[in-house]
Amino acid sequence: MKIIITLTAALLAPLALLAQEKKGPYESDFDLPGSRAEVYKTIGDVKLKIYIYEPKGHKAGANRPAIVFFFGGGWTGGTPKQFQEHCRYLASKGMVEMAADYRVASRQGTKPFHCVRDGKSAVRWIRQNAKRLGVDPNRVAVGGGSAGGHVAASTGTLPKHDEPGEDMMISSVPNAVVLYNPVLITAEAKGLKTFGGDRLERLKKRLGVEDPTTLSPYHNIRKGLPSSLVIHGRGDTTVPFLTAEMFVKQSVKAGLRSELDGYDDLRREVKYGKNSRIDILLSGGGKPDCYVEIKNVHLMREPGVAEFPDSVSSRAAKHQGELANMVEQGARAVTVYLCQREDCASFRLAVDIDPDYAKAAADAKSSGVEAV
Repeated sequence: MKIIITLTAALLAPLALLAQEKKGPYESDFDLPGSRAEVYKTIGDVKLKIYIYEPKGHKAGANRPAIVFFFGGGWTGGTPKQFQEHCRYLASKGMVEMAADYRVASRQGTKPFHCVRDGKSAVRWIRQNAKRLGVDPNRVAVGGGSAGGHVAASTGTLPKHDEPGEDMMISSVPNAVVLYNPVLITAEAKGLKTFGGDRLERLKKRLGVEDPTTLSPYHNIRKGLPSSLVIHGRGDTTVPFLTAEMFVKQSVKAGLRSELDGYDDLRREVKYGKNSRIDILLSGGGKPDCYVEIKNVHLMREPGVAEFPDSVSSRAAKHQGELANMVEQGARAVTVYLCQREDCASFRLAVDIDPDYAKAAADAKSSGVEAV
């Protein structure tokens, strides 16, 4: 049975009209409260900025993990403001967060391959300036949605489309990838027609490349690529859920760690239980609601062993009980211990620091609360 998918016709249709060389200088000028901006790339008379959100008290040399987000908009429009709330939230959890501007058809008359070049430039800039930015160059993640998801995925998969003249000794491949409804297939694939069955020549023109597979993350999956988390809605009619399934299956086949869960909705800071808030609530897709509690881990007392908590926290213990109650009511619940250190290879609970939390976590696990 032949599968036909209209992948991104709606995203790419405007490019034929807009992708004409624009004239005049351009410099990113978006208002993202709470951030500071730096120019990460100058190409001709275009100056692209990256908007940086930092944890409270952050200093140069702090060696924190970082993530840079790329906005969606069909490679035609959009702004870094799309991910400002993600940046604020994750910065409050201890990460250095960034939202990057990149060239698009409506502003610079560019093609998708220019967008990919800018994404790769952004990752290189972060690594090149890691010490000054207080970022660990070995813990740089990328994220993006829709066409921005394509840009993010491309930094980690495409061996081509680097900006000429950049230092190729600095890797543009991130350490992890987080994708929201991303465009992952931009060329014909076995058993799959993309773009509604466009002729190859039209596809080349739209993408701006002679070989569309060079711009398709799916076609460039191979061993050694970074882990990826794909968040996609089953009801997406612009970028079908099946394309994400194909990408993840191919990644797993290549020996990569790639995960996809088919929830329809993701919400943050949702009230639940007895006056509590959950970090992330996943719902829909014909599955029970999933409550995700994120705990940042900073403590290391024994070489190589990360521990949580680093102080007594009755609130954290209460949350374990709340999660257990949600499981009893038929929901799914997960505690994610997010290690913020690069010098640890294992994790354990700091029972001596907070025995009440350790007991609450053990009870929650017995009730079916997952821990990762």
